[in-house]
Order: sequence, then C-alpha cells, then structure tokens
Amino acid sequence: MKAIDTDESGYYGIRAKQMLNGNLPFHPVPNVNFTLASNLESQKKTEGWIAQNLGIQNKNLGGLSNKLMADEYWIRGSTLWRLGQFEDAREELDSLRNKYKSDALASYQLAIAYKDLGYYYGAIWAARYCMDALGLYNNIEAPKFITQLRYGPYYLDLIHPISKQYGIDPLIVASLIRQESLYQGEVTSSAYAQGLMQVIPPTGDYIARQLRWHNYQTADLYRPHINVAFGVYYLDEQLGIFNGNKYAALSAYNAGPGNTSIWNKLAKNDYDLLVEIIRLDEPQEYIRRIAQHYSVYHHLYAD
Repeated sequence: MKAIDTDESGYYGIRAKQMLNGNLPFHPVPNVNFTLASNLESQKKTEGWIAQNLGIQNKNLGGLSNKLMADEYWIRGSTLWRLGQFEDAREELDSLRNKYKSDALASYQLAIAYKDLGYYYGAIWAARYCMDALGLYNNIEAPKFITQLRYGPYYLDLIHPISKQYGIDPLIVASLIRQESLYQGEVTSSAYAQGLMQVIPPTGDYIARQLRWHNYQTADLYRPHINVAFGVYYLDEQLGIFNGNKYAALSAYNAGPGNTSIWNKLAKNDYDLLVEIIRLDEPQEYIRRIAQHYSVYHHLYAD
C-alpha cells in the first residue's frame, strides 16, 4: 500500500496494485479498443477543459492558429514532410515545437497537427509540452485525449495484425515500440539498433533467414512494416524461450537471452525477483519503463 500511496503511476505503485489484485505483470485485458483514440467527444471535452483553464472563450481549439499556420517553421516543415524530405522536415518541425514549448494551447494544436501529418515523435513531445505548461505531471490524471496524443496507437495498421498473428498483447508491442524508438521509424541507436523496434543488423539478418524474407537488406530495418514484423517475431521467440515470462522476454529482447538465462535462473522464474536481480541498469530500467507504458495504454484502451 505504501508504494501505491507514494507513487501510484510509478513502477512499484503499478506492481503493488497488480499484486493486491492477484495479477501477474502485463495481465491481459479481455478487449482492446484502439478506436477510443478517435473519440471526438473526448477531444471536445478536453478542449473545453483547456479553454476553461486558460480563460479562453472559444472551445474549438484543435486546428492550428493563424499564427502557427503562418510560421515559417511550419510552412517549411510540413511541406518538406509531404515531399518525403523527413530529416530536413524534422529539423523545422522540432524548432517550431521548441519555440512554443511553454505555450499550452500552441503545443496542444501542434500535437494534433503533427499526429495528422504522421510525425508521431513530434506529436508525443508537443503533447508533453502541453501537459507541462498546464502543470499536469501524471498521465492518468491528465485529460484522456491529451494522454492519447502521447500514447497514441500509432502504426496500428502494423501492430494489430502482427500481434494477433503471434498471439501477443498489442499493448505490450505498443509499449515496447514507445520505449525503443518513441515511434521514430528512422532512428539508429549508439549500438546501431535500427527502426521502430530497434533491431540490430545481426539480429535482422538472423530473423530474415528464419522468416525466409527474400531480398532482405539491412536498410530494410528502417521500413516500419519490416521492422515491426521482425521485432514481434523476435519478441515471440523470447517468450517461447522463457515459457511466457514477459519480464524475462523483455530482458532478453534488450540484453540478450544469454544474460537473461543467468538472471532468470537465479530468480527461479519469479517476475519480481528477476527485475531486482538483473545486474545491468539498462535492462532493469527497460522492464520498469515498459511496465509503466503498458499501464497507461491499459488505462486508455482497455474496453
């Protein structure tokens, strides 16, 4: 109970509530309804709430203001994005987002505009800036529509069918992608992991052979439909190796099955002991963060 009272939305608060209910981590929900993200009633309610808090009479706030529409960063960035010049577009769009980071209304409008444009990373950060400017620091307490902009079911057309194919909870896949890349399909890590699910080239080569993916090239990892297919395949493989233990599978996805086998043996397949016994900071924090993301996705989309 102390963990819940101290930090309800933190990892230990989330896990304490699960234990009180007799649930393992990532307890599946009967039905996931991603259409809740397109709820116009929720959007209107949120905009009414923002208008009230900012003392604005007009409650139809979703479209870009004339000022934002005329901003050179927006004009250049949105044009470059539509032309497929994504790297240059991101530079312009990020400059615009940072320019208005302390402006709650502008950040809200940019979050929607970036989402509609397909720049999900920018939408997530603009929504975060909106929350910060409004003094909101808890995803669960914030208006649901704003949190949905931060935790949108982005790339749903890829996530949903491949998750169903492997029998994996799509909320876990969404949580993993959010942690790995924050929905940046073109990102490369310092360890050369690539794409939405941060698949490293040797693992990509291995998966391509397993799936008999013809004419595969390492650059294909930047293609969302290939990256998600490969990432979910690899996650499913780890779930098989560790008998469905989701903490162990996530640890293996991040730090490799070799290390995880040692830790899981010491933990005797106990979820909670495993996360404490992991001897590297990165996979330990990785599991905790994904568990937190999952809790938010569960709050938003469990029907």
